Amino acid sequence: MGIPEQEKHKMFKIFNRMDNAKTFKGNGVGLSIVHRIMTRIGGNVDYESNKEGTCFILTFKKP
Repeated sequence: MGIPEQEKHKMFKIFNRMDNAKTFKGNGVGLSIVHRIMTRIGGNVDYESNKEGTCFILTFKKP
């Protein structure tokens, strides 16, 4: 599912769920955990989104 541009600021915050995802199970911690792990290991998590869906991009620091 796509992520609305106006909700981009709360994408990786813990216990936040996008308004269009309320019908799906979950508690809003998954992307927050991914973001925290990637930050701790020196990587980055980003995404590209449109109406058809969302693609998450994980960038790892080269050892």
